[in-house]
Amino acid sequence: IVTGAATASVTSEAELRAVAEAVDAPVIVGSGVTAGTAIGFRSLANAAIVGSAMMKDGRPGGPVDADRARAVIEAWRLSDPDRG
Repeated sequence: IVTGAATASVTSEAELRAVAEAVDAPVIVGSGVTAGTAIGFRSLANAAIVGSAMMKDGRPGGPVDADRARAVIEAWRLSDPDRG
């Protein structure tokens, strides 16, 4: 699991790429995944842990915002390199 410095902080794509190239195991991005960052992360990670990006106003601990959640999930699915 590769994460940013704190909750809701963006994971470094360079660090994620370095880990993905160094290991022969699934790589998980642990923070910073949003509808806007999903495409960059999806090409490097097998899975993501998403929390704040799916909350109302993107705030940690807030209630889930169905529209935000749907947007993140859809962006992750659409950016799947094996989607074909």
